Amino acid sequence: MAKTKKESIKEKKERISPLVYYKNPFYIIISLMILSLIIFYFTLKSYFVISFFLLLIATFYIRKNQCKKCKRVFIWKFIKKEHLSTDLEPHHYRIQNRYYYSNGKYMGNDYSEQKTITERVQKWREEYKCKCCGNEKHEDYKINLDESSRPSTINKVYTSVKAPRVCIICGSSLRSRRKYCSNCRPSGRSRPRF
Repeated sequence: MAKTKKESIKEKKERISPLVYYKNPFYIIISLMILSLIIFYFTLKSYFVISFFLLLIATFYIRKNQCKKCKRVFIWKFIKKEHLSTDLEPHHYRIQNRYYYSNGKYMGNDYSEQKTITERVQKWREEYKCKCCGNEKHEDYKINLDESSRPSTINKVYTSVKAPRVCIICGSSLRSRRKYCSNCRPSGRSRPRF
């Protein structure tokens, strides 16, 4: 009985005390990244670069989910979600007019002056608590309520203007009724002489 109480007290102390640097998963991944770069430098194998980038992504993910006090990972317990406020925020946009020729080919575009509308934005806060040391953190985020009702920013305009003639080979514009430009025009002889 006495041993089990001593062991449980020792386990609680280990749980509450911060992790040693060689047990910290953040430092382990950083050292693996450095090792993969060193191996890549000497062997020039591409899969070491891929492993480096995968470890880099894992580093950011672990850093985001790590307790700053006890350095443990994935031990956050959700406490509550709280609505902070609903505000009006401006949204700036421009309308792009895209012009098309009569055959449907793209002609060009221009932009209108900048317009502004107000949108309702809700601000929320989520609170979390560390299961080991009791450290608390919160994350704030916004939800735009009027994002789905934003006006369209692209206006397609179909004109009756005919598309200009273009060279069959290079695609440059032509002034005459020929099929080729002066640079792409084939020589006068279409068949070799025998």
